[in-house]
Amino acid sequence: MGVRAEGWVIVHITRAGEKDIYKVFASWIDGDRWRVSSGTFDKSQLKDQGDEFIWPQASGSVYILPKEGEGLLTAYTCTVLDDAIKGARDQGTTMKRIKLCD
Repeated sequence: MGVRAEGWVIVHITRAGEKDIYKVFASWIDGDRWRVSSGTFDKSQLKDQGDEFIWPQASGSVYILPKEGEGLLTAYTCTVLDDAIKGARDQGTTMKRIKLCD
């Protein structure tokens, strides 16, 4: 299944004693919607397709990430992500936003 995000952020999650995981926090301005991918353990399957990235996830979903959408979040979806990062930190898990575009 292909998921075309309008806006997106990659989150690198680290937990003691577990493999690191990368997840896509995807968002859409219409309806202030958001979704978190199942994740993947490395970036080796990330494909640069010019104007977008294609990234298969553990569940079998494939995320289509337009490069211009990196970091594009509404105030609401930004708050949702910030709250998740804070909640993870409170439980001893590190979640960091990472950039794919330079």
